[in-house]
Amino acid sequence: MKLIIGLASLVLILSSGVPSSGRTDGTALPDKVEQEHIWRIVLKNGQMFRGHIIEQSDNQIRIDLFGAGEMTLELDQVQSITVDKTVEINEKGEIYKRDPNRTRYLYSPSAMPLGKGEKYFSQKMLFFSSYAQGVTDNISFLVGSMIPAIFWGGYNFITAVKVADTFSEDGLHLATGFEAFHLTDGNDGGTAGFIFGSATIGTHLKHWTISVGKPFISDPESSDLGPVIATLSGNLRIGRKTSLISENWFVDGEVINSFAVRLMGENLAVDLGGIVPMGEPDMMIPWLDFTYNTF
Repeated sequence: MKLIIGLASLVLILSSGVPSSGRTDGTALPDKVEQEHIWRIVLKNGQMFRGHIIEQSDNQIRIDLFGAGEMTLELDQVQSITVDKTVEINEKGEIYKRDPNRTRYLYSPSAMPLGKGEKYFSQKMLFFSSYAQGVTDNISFLVGSMIPAIFWGGYNFITAVKVADTFSEDGLHLATGFEAFHLTDGNDGGTAGFIFGSATIGTHLKHWTISVGKPFISDPESSDLGPVIATLSGNLRIGRKTSLISENWFVDGEVINSFAVRLMGENLAVDLGGIVPMGEPDMMIPWLDFTYNTF
């Protein structure tokens, strides 16, 4: 049982989109082209463009490429035309891809929800491998495993459920849920984890989150694993493909600080940073994780 508690403590530390036009032969456009929408246009040769559709005819469409000029495309070369909700325009009129890992900082969650059908695979250091998917626009689940623990004997898996909602696109997001670590080792085994609530303020380009979690353990003698744990985390986009991440844990009067640089591609986010353990201000543990998201 000590092993279970130790592993659980480590865990604690450590698509309602607009549907595609269905084009395959260049014969159909969306029924209504709204100019304020950001459209994602994929050609049959695999090229992809994003922009505002400013004019259309039976054979062509003309798009504004957000400061890169205008382009006219022949419809018989177009594979699909969809509204792209994975990007947004900042105050300077620049287009930014949504953070593929916006629902988490390093380990602590944000209150931003996964969309229906949206899913990701995440690998945190060599420890935690996980898969998450949005069941609806407000409910998502996660499953995973702490791979090294398998070699210690027994089996383990992680489960989590989050219920989240956005009350204002540029303001408030709220979430609640649980994350649990399950361990089986012969006749011994158990479950430890935490129930949490989170509040996030901000947009995909800049946000911060307060989370509060109560640890628990499935032990016949006690279900209490310790005091309430709180985290304060932030994410600041400093470029089209770069963010700064800060995550700070408050555990029984002690503080664990961590920071990272997040590098982002079309569907991939990579975090490079470090963790300063409790009571060890001169020590830093390196941190590396990546998340691959399919929107």
